[in-house]
Amino acid sequence: IKEMESQKRVGRRIGFLEAIKYFVGSKHGRNSNTHKPNKADLLSCPGFGDLVAMISAEDLVYAGAVDPPPDEDFAKYVLKLKSGAWKCLKLLVSDLREVPAHPENIKAFLELYSQTKICLEGQGLLNDFTFDIFVFEHLLCKYFRYSSTFKQ
Repeated sequence: IKEMESQKRVGRRIGFLEAIKYFVGSKHGRNSNTHKPNKADLLSCPGFGDLVAMISAEDLVYAGAVDPPPDEDFAKYVLKLKSGAWKCLKLLVSDLREVPAHPENIKAFLELYSQTKICLEGQGLLNDFTFDIFVFEHLLCKYFRYSSTFKQ
């Protein structure tokens, strides 16, 4: 976080994916006796996996300390996680590719995001809360989690 603050002081905010790397650090050889710690290891937060690092980086975007990612980069990162958002997308879109971060799947994620936003705007609901790609990703995760409840 101090490194992020020093970058901000010199007029450069850290990028979203770079912030995730700060949280996760180097996952390779951390417990090895022969592993020589690098800067990423020193900045990492033990116990932060990819998902918690992503959510923490999102919070820093909202706080203004980190630049938001382009939607396509965020979609690619989220789909690579194979988390609830990916599982939900598989429920909602019938012709996805097997590899989660395939360009066609990223396109489907972004199209669903766009259509959801249009629908919410049309109903006048976007005046009541912030709806961005981060909220959309959380929505997909929650929808997947409770999807079996919806079928009943």
